[in-house]
Amino acid sequence: MSTTTKAKNVPNLSREEFDRNAGSQIVTIAGKEFLAGAKEFSTGSLGWGLNDSFLTTINGVAVKVQVGMNLTIANTKDLPARVLTPAIIAKLDGALEAHDAAVAAAETAEAAVVG
Repeated sequence: MSTTTKAKNVPNLSREEFDRNAGSQIVTIAGKEFLAGAKEFSTGSLGWGLNDSFLTTINGVAVKVQVGMNLTIANTKDLPARVLTPAIIAKLDGALEAHDAAVAAAETAEAAVVG
């Protein structure tokens, strides 16, 4: 008996393209429209998330309905990790320089006190 494994169809989309272009998705439930925001899930998958509530009636009784919905783009957790862009690297460099300056200032202040 042979088994076959279906190959995953990973979308031709980068995480950065998703970040820039995914926007929100309109979801209609019981005639009410909600906006699901773009997000990266803890699994690494990309998609949209919606957490909200609405009121409806059942047999004349008002009830509050909680909505929790994930709209996941299939196979996106298999996408390559984000690439560090020059802008991100510059921000990291600036943070490191500020950290180094703060450490140097603290060491100088400590030396003056111990001095």
